[in-house]
Amino acid sequence: MSEVRTGTLPVPGASLFYKVLGSGPLLLLLPGGAGDAEAFNNVAGQLADHFTLLTYDRRGLSRSTVDDPSKRPGIETHSEDAARLLAALASGPALVFGNSIGAVIGLDLVARHPERVRAYIAHEPPLAELLSEPERSQPARVQKEVEEIYSREGAAAAMGQFRVIVGLNSDDREPDLPWPPPPGPTTALQPANNEFFLRHDAGAVHRFHVNIDALQASQLQARILAAYGATSPAWLRHTAQTLADRLATLAVEFPGGHVAYLTHPKAFAAKLREVFDTVLRPRGPQDFEASYSGTPPWDIGRPQPAFQALADAGELRGRVLDAGCGTGEHALMAARMGLEATGIDSAPTAIEIAKRKARDRGLEARFLVWNALDLVSLGRQFDTVLDSGLFHVFDDNDRAAYVASLNAATAPGGRYFMLCFSERQPGDFGPRRVTHAEIRASFQKSWRVDAIDSVKLEANLGPEGIFAWLARISRT
Repeated sequence: MSEVRTGTLPVPGASLFYKVLGSGPLLLLLPGGAGDAEAFNNVAGQLADHFTLLTYDRRGLSRSTVDDPSKRPGIETHSEDAARLLAALASGPALVFGNSIGAVIGLDLVARHPERVRAYIAHEPPLAELLSEPERSQPARVQKEVEEIYSREGAAAAMGQFRVIVGLNSDDREPDLPWPPPPGPTTALQPANNEFFLRHDAGAVHRFHVNIDALQASQLQARILAAYGATSPAWLRHTAQTLADRLATLAVEFPGGHVAYLTHPKAFAAKLREVFDTVLRPRGPQDFEASYSGTPPWDIGRPQPAFQALADAGELRGRVLDAGCGTGEHALMAARMGLEATGIDSAPTAIEIAKRKARDRGLEARFLVWNALDLVSLGRQFDTVLDSGLFHVFDDNDRAAYVASLNAATAPGGRYFMLCFSERQPGDFGPRRVTHAEIRASFQKSWRVDAIDSVKLEANLGPEGIFAWLARISRT
């Protein structure tokens, strides 16, 4: 294992002790409970060859001192501490994993500082507001029970009961794993950490309100996933699943329970690597089916304003192809104008939704599960091709193949209208950003680029919209 590097970072009201280990993309790990920078020692060996691991003692715990021990930090204080660590130690947006209170801190970090985060996994944030009744009362009962035991019997007994409530027991662990974990450099400090956690941090979780609107908007810069343990209590699993639904993202099942990085380190590390590898892999059209288990950010339930303006101006004519149609709003817009409309998409669920919309609205349109790189097999040419967000998902090789596919499917004199992310859009989450030069270079042969206009692409991520290009391109 590579050398461990340690340091301290002064922040307002405190000094934070941190550890850095490994090589690769920087991964900030935020533990649950009274966990400190040593909480992820069980998994560090499996992760350090893939990531540069950043862990730290939360203010008030172990080696992170506070100027005023009586002052109660909130979740916002902790998330600002995490942001300052990333600003000081990360060369760009970082990967982040958070568990329990760490998951709550991570959510606030992403909401406040999305520019600091490339991708975030929130593992079982105990947020009652995300649950429906009767489960909503479960976190409150947990809090009350732990507080009563703490008042009567002290921190050790209260933390013991907390571990029982969240499903952590000596039997739920990987075979041959030493249990309890062997003493570490801060084991002797754990009683004081438990006191600080129960006196200050536990209550901060229940006073905190998650900003769903800010998280939705932040997903233009930071990919957010929810996660839950396979053997965790139902209310914790449901919290993660509800968070995923609210953010139109995925809920990923991890092995083990609430603190699997302690009890199932090998399986946990393997799953963490798998999830981040998947998140960081460039996304192609074949990856979008899972997005339709909820409402994906691009499915706004109406045509994009830029395309609606084209329709209103009479720019659409003849046979219309909606390439990468999603749930069909642009093909249905053309059908409503009396034009022959076809929509294609690689996601079967999206196509079924589009067909249902057509039936419900009494419109004639053809919807097919189809590969956009094989438009010639449709057996016809189109006078108008609409592309809202397909061009920008292709890598360089597939981009060339897509343009060749468009060549075959677009009639001479036909027009191709394309909406894509502009390089002016901040962050690197989501599809690749596209420049003027790239658009012109892609359509040098057999096409004429008539105009490339700056517009806003609407999404379910807040009212600001996305910086985009509207390209008007004619087939020669």
